[in-house]
Amino acid sequence: MRLKEVEVHIPQSKEHGDFSTNIAMALSSKTNMSPIKLGNEIKNKILSKYDFFKEIKIEGPGFINFYLEEEYLYNAILETVESGEFKEFEQSNKKTIKICVVLDKLSSIIGLENFRAFMNMYYLGNIYSFAGYDVEKLIVVNYIDKDMYTSYFLSNFKNIEITDDYNRLEGSIVFCSPENQWLFHDNLEAERFVVERVKVYKNKHEIKNMTLNSLMEKIGLNRLKYTFCTRSLNSEVELEITRDDLKYVQYPYSRISSLMNILKKEGINIKNVEDYNKAFSYNDLEKELIKKLPEFKDALVTSMELGQPYRLIRYGDELCEVFYKVNNFTLFRQLHTEKLEILLKALNCVKIVIKEVLMLLEVPMYEKM
Repeated sequence: MRLKEVEVHIPQSKEHGDFSTNIAMALSSKTNMSPIKLGNEIKNKILSKYDFFKEIKIEGPGFINFYLEEEYLYNAILETVESGEFKEFEQSNKKTIKICVVLDKLSSIIGLENFRAFMNMYYLGNIYSFAGYDVEKLIVVNYIDKDMYTSYFLSNFKNIEITDDYNRLEGSIVFCSPENQWLFHDNLEAERFVVERVKVYKNKHEIKNMTLNSLMEKIGLNRLKYTFCTRSLNSEVELEITRDDLKYVQYPYSRISSLMNILKKEGINIKNVEDYNKAFSYNDLEKELIKKLPEFKDALVTSMELGQPYRLIRYGDELCEVFYKVNNFTLFRQLHTEKLEILLKALNCVKIVIKEVLMLLEVPMYEKM
């Protein structure tokens, strides 16, 4: 038997367990036992040695489905976050990734759609770098009309190369605005993404002919960077000036930091939590929040597979949405000390993951807001 014949996977339906394996079927021909009988022997040996399985079932032609004790599952998730394992990628067989934005002239990057194309290129480059790839982030232009303002503007971004060599587009992931599609050569072998337009609103009324410079003066560059990548590339971005979407993901980091600092001064510290006490289990909202944490890595993988950085931002929004529910329905001062420390441990893991999201998006995080 070759090892690759054995598979372990997470079933799509929770009815089939937290994870499942075909090992009994793969080994049955080598042991002269039926998959069902072998599966039961494996099951009994595991249950006699480990106590963190709620149930192990042998189903179908011999699949072994494992159901973890909830307390163990949630603590295992938190441990992967605390250790940093939740964000680790295998480093083997990595290659250089070229990601480009195409412009007619460099100064045209100060345009809503062109800047949106640039930011999607830039964030996708950050995600690939995080996953361990060597990344080239390129601005490919017909004409390099570099002036002092454009140079100052681009100084806000890291590791950007500007070139007029269109051969660099070959084999690249390329972003552009609709107005710059004509710059592509028909025989160019590249993965191409054309971003849709940006609409700006104030109190739900569209503002025509809004410039990027005016927007930066009104809401700042960080909100622009974030908001311009909150939708899929084939959807329009609708930027409402009166609604701060970025603050929605910045606040949970600040709230958790403040809460932990205040309670730490009162002697309530997550370092006091050593063994999980079943008397103080997580409620349904807290469980939902913890189960969102491992999806961070899935969001990165999906962003790379689809060339859509908004998948990471959507994940951050979803994580924060569950945090707000927990925050709104929790009376922290009324919790027993041990329960409070256990909850703070979970919230600290939420803070760790939110920090990774904000760092990838290169937007600030605050201990207080």
